[in-house]
Amino acid sequence: MADAMVSAVMQQLTAVVYQEIGRGVTLVVDVRKEAQKLKTTLQTIQAVVVDAERRQVKEEAVKLWLDELKSTSYDMDDLLDEWNTCILKSQIVNRKVCFCIPSPWFCFNRVALNWDFAVKIKDLKKRLQVIAEEKNLFSFDLNRGTEELVERPISTSFVDVYEIYGRDLDKGTVISMLLAENSQEALPVPVISVVGRGGIGKTTLAQLAYNDQRVKAYFDTRIWVYVSDPFDEIRVAKAILEALTQVAPSVVELETLLQKIHQSLERKKFLLVLDDVWTEDSRKWESLKHSLKCGSPGSKILITTRKENVANIMGSTTMFPLGQLSEEECWKLFSQVAYFGRAREDMNGLEDIGRKIANKCRGLPLAAKILGGLLRFKKTKEQWQSVLDSELWELEEAEKDTVIQKDKLIRLWMAQASVCLKKYQKRLGQLIRLRYLKLSNNHNLLELPETLCDLYNLQTLDLTRCRSLMALPLGIGKLVRHLDNRETSRLRFMPKGLERSTCLRTLKELVVSDGCTDNKTFTLGNLANLIHLGGDLKIRGLGNVTDLTEAMKAKLCNKKDLSGLTLCFDFNGRTCSEDVILEALQPPPQLERIEIRCFKGPVIFPSWLKSASLSQLRHVILGHFRNW
Repeated sequence: MADAMVSAVMQQLTAVVYQEIGRGVTLVVDVRKEAQKLKTTLQTIQAVVVDAERRQVKEEAVKLWLDELKSTSYDMDDLLDEWNTCILKSQIVNRKVCFCIPSPWFCFNRVALNWDFAVKIKDLKKRLQVIAEEKNLFSFDLNRGTEELVERPISTSFVDVYEIYGRDLDKGTVISMLLAENSQEALPVPVISVVGRGGIGKTTLAQLAYNDQRVKAYFDTRIWVYVSDPFDEIRVAKAILEALTQVAPSVVELETLLQKIHQSLERKKFLLVLDDVWTEDSRKWESLKHSLKCGSPGSKILITTRKENVANIMGSTTMFPLGQLSEEECWKLFSQVAYFGRAREDMNGLEDIGRKIANKCRGLPLAAKILGGLLRFKKTKEQWQSVLDSELWELEEAEKDTVIQKDKLIRLWMAQASVCLKKYQKRLGQLIRLRYLKLSNNHNLLELPETLCDLYNLQTLDLTRCRSLMALPLGIGKLVRHLDNRETSRLRFMPKGLERSTCLRTLKELVVSDGCTDNKTFTLGNLANLIHLGGDLKIRGLGNVTDLTEAMKAKLCNKKDLSGLTLCFDFNGRTCSEDVILEALQPPPQLERIEIRCFKGPVIFPSWLKSASLSQLRHVILGHFRNW
């Protein structure tokens, strides 16, 4: 947590150093030097934060040092927000701003930073310097960089078979592989790999097979080793030898360990399970593999891994891809955990929501167990519904080495800072540090106050399912990179100012107006300005389009970050031919999903839907066509 906070502050500080104000006026060289010094101090601290976070569990002094670092980082982040807000205000009102240097930090010529700001900067610099000096007292390990992996629970061979659902066929298949006789004694020991996503149940399947009575009877000896990442040859060899001899080995040389393993396994039919293997370096495995060639025919090696490439590198003779649980199996596992210890009357009304949550687990046993454990202590239907509606479902599947989209993760993280509009409406414009405002499912919300447009740091506005909302603030174009306005059905137009939101990354629904609001509305043609739009976009109200050139000016084909597009020809305004409008709304070539609804034109597909240009298109939905 401290590491993430320091990183965030450094990112803000870097942005300030190279920030342009007004008409290209930049911070002067001396100020840049001072800012760079502060950044360098933070970098020296960040180099040891990973080790500090590891040690704080057992060392109270380290914990106190980290607490002070986090406190200072939060204060610095707040102060940088104030600075950025001052700059953004000056840019929006188009005032000319320049800098002078009365101190090592900054001030404006026409938008002067107050004395309180300067005092806070000086205080923070002193606090940070003390923290940097105190870090030397703890002899932190500089080698524990930010790439160090998060420690995962260590697996063992023990499992409760009564808690497992839906793996009978998979278990039978793997056991058959283990009990199969080797065709030739001279061949290497067969390697069977169970491959699948994280949380799919690879370790559980290996445990079931390992503990089966037929397997126990077939092999002379069985060994279970949790490998993980990195693949430490000496640690793995020691674990194998200790399992064979029941004595912790005192030797440290790999050669000696492998010799002892070779002697212990000679002429024995063995089963070696290597759980959670990640290495893609064949050299790590080569020596150990050679030492295992001494066993009797019928010996097997069973590994579990997420990567097919790892299975190939380990020399797999058989690969078993593990699939997801069925919906019913996932539900049984989820409900067993979630309903544990509940009276039957407490379950009333929860099954329907529970099944929907279980389905969202996508057949992953680990997800079903975790969510079941979470809901086990939530008693009311409203609490279960809040989990079902949670935005955390938007996080895409992330394997160990997969980068989650940074913006999406940050937006969900900052959801903790959501505020209640009714409570803070008068003070809303004062919340200058607010980055995420969540107002979803507010069915009584008719309009948003214009003071919302004073939130210069606001990045995400969530209005999902605000079904009574009739208008957005006219000045919303000043703000936000992410506007989620799904299911705002009473919204009949978008404000003209939205065309200035050239940094807008997310717009879930664009409403084409009927023209009644004249020059106050955002037109279909203005869409051309939103060049960074990505994800899914729904355009509704296309039945109101009266000018073909507006559809052509929208230049949907240039929205290269769009992956999904819905074109809805609803509303009953005056239109030109809808088939011509549809033809002009050619989507970008990388589009994966398209949905066309309420189309009233002739029975003819647009040429772009029949062409080979949409090579990534996977899903096409046509609904409520009047003439088809």
